[in-house]
Amino acid sequence: MKEKLFNKLSVARKAGKITYGFDSVKEQVLKGKASLVLLANDLSPKSAKETEFFCKDKATVVKTDISMSEYANAIGVLTGIITLTDEGFTKAVKSVLEVE
Repeated sequence: MKEKLFNKLSVARKAGKITYGFDSVKEQVLKGKASLVLLANDLSPKSAKETEFFCKDKATVVKTDISMSEYANAIGVLTGIITLTDEGFTKAVKSVLEVE
């Protein structure tokens, strides 16, 4: 599952359809441009809680079993919060994660 997810994230990154980092993800969610937010397993509890708060009723938050360094290997940036700004990529990632 991780390999499929990483492949999708890598392609999305190359296409410019990925946003990462707390402030950038928050902006995209609040603008309605993101409906899925991925959280790394080693993200601070405070950041995770704040992310869940601003995503409430706006985006699905998925706490993954993937670390920040694993995400860094996939997208080239060390981050614990990721979102996709393209509905096609979002659907593809949701299908890999088996999220509705």
